[in-house]
Formats: sequence, structure tokens, C-alpha cells
Amino acid sequence: MKTLKIASALILTLALLFVARKLAMVQPRVTQITQNNLSIVHLNPGKTLENQLLKIKVRVTGIGKTGEKVLLSFVYGQPAGEWGTAEMKNDTSLDFFVAEINGQPRGGKLYYYVEIQDSLNNTVASLGSEQNPLRLRFEGAISAGLLIPHIFCMFAGAFFSFLALFGAIGLLKSQGDFNSVARKVGWAALFIFIGGFPLGILVTRAALGGSGWGGFPIGNDITDSKTLLIFIYWLVLVVLGKGSIFGNRPEGNLVKPVAYGVLTLIGFLSVLGLYLIPHSI
Repeated sequence: MKTLKIASALILTLALLFVARKLAMVQPRVTQITQNNLSIVHLNPGKTLENQLLKIKVRVTGIGKTGEKVLLSFVYGQPAGEWGTAEMKNDTSLDFFVAEINGQPRGGKLYYYVEIQDSLNNTVASLGSEQNPLRLRFEGAISAGLLIPHIFCMFAGAFFSFLALFGAIGLLKSQGDFNSVARKVGWAALFIFIGGFPLGILVTRAALGGSGWGGFPIGNDITDSKTLLIFIYWLVLVVLGKGSIFGNRPEGNLVKPVAYGVLTLIGFLSVLGLYLIPHSI
């Protein structure tokens, strides 16, 4: 039974991280539009390394030889800024058009869209717009020595959260081991803290610059503030189960087993929110 729970937690953790990665706002995504028998297809990488010449490439089909041109409109920082325009040139294949623009320092953002104009400068097809542009983020390089421990800790935090969930279900049925559940809560809280704070802050600083923390009390970043609230909740679970975690003494815990099971279940749901709600950056 123990082996089955460990295997299930491992599989569910891998599935959770896979889904979380797919939901991330800066993942590569293919966007396309077909208008007036013209098709524009573009792979938006989501992010790119800072301070490097950036190539924006699209595939256009249906374009003729009657003076149409493909234009890239872009702005750095915020969509409300001053937009620039660059004409996209044919790549090695007739269907592909490329424009090269300057990169930006880490943490910067690029908003852009692609449109096709006819010989009279009328827009006949557009992938995105000023009101609904595509977005790309510039990031610094993150060393493997920093990224791997961060990923491991976030994986371990989710893994022990699943194990704590399985144990909490037993407590709700008055069948579980209070000591075992509380210890798993302790391990989950430890890895969530290490992965989300010292390592998470360092990873964010390497990727985006700045202090690496934009949440409460110095900012209003939703992702960072959410991580802080979730960790505080799990820290409360550690305090409530301190007898089992630090001394193998369930009589030293501050709540009854069933109540601890309910609170652990709520804590697990908060972890799901941490991983499944897309990051705000």
C-alpha cells in the first residue's frame, strides 16, 4: 500500500508539473489567422535571451505579386507606448518573412503584431493588433546550478503534498497515522519554502533582474504574494502538527486528527492553485 501511494504521488506530481508548464504564460505558442484568402502563421517563443538581435518570423500563404507587403508593428515596455514598424523581408523560402529588431535587457517586454497591406496601404490581414498584440519577454540566462535545485524543490514540495493528501484522507476516515501525515506536511512545507523563496527569488532575479521579489510587502505581484500566503498556511500546519513532526508525539499536536485532515486537504488545494494558476509575470 505504501509503495502504491508513493508511485501514485510520483505520477500525479509529474502530471501536475506537465500541466503547469503547459499553462505557463511564456511558453511557445503557434498563432495563426486566415483573412481574405491570406494566411499568417507564427511561432511565438514566449521568451528570448536579453540584449540579442531578435528575429520575428512568419509564414504567409496566399500572397500574390500585386504589391502586398508584410509589416511588423512593435513596441517595447507597454502597449500604450510609441509603436514602430518594420517591413518583413522574404526569407530563403518564398512563404517566410522575417524582420530583425533589437533585443532588450532582462525583464523587458515586446508587444507586436503582423499585418499584410495591399498596394494602396490597406490592411487586408492581421495577426494581432495594437489592442490585442502578441507578447514576448526578455530574460537573462539561468545557470543549471540554480535552476535544477529550484525545479527539484518545487517537485518535492508537490510530491509530499500529494502524500500528505493521501494521509489526510485516512485521518478523515479515522484510519490514518497522525504522525506520518504531519511529517509529510513538514517536508512539503520545507521544500515549498526553499523552492519558492531563496531559490525562487534567485531564479527570478537571474531571469528578470531587479530584487527577484515583487509580492507583499514591497509590491503587488499576484504570483509572489500567492506563494507567500500558501507557505504561511503550510507553516501554520507545521505548528499545528508540531508534536508529531518534531517529537513523534501526537499528544503534542494542537488539533485533533480529523481537523488536521481537513486543514491538510485545504492546504493541498492551495498547492494546486500555486501550480495551476498561470504566473502573473
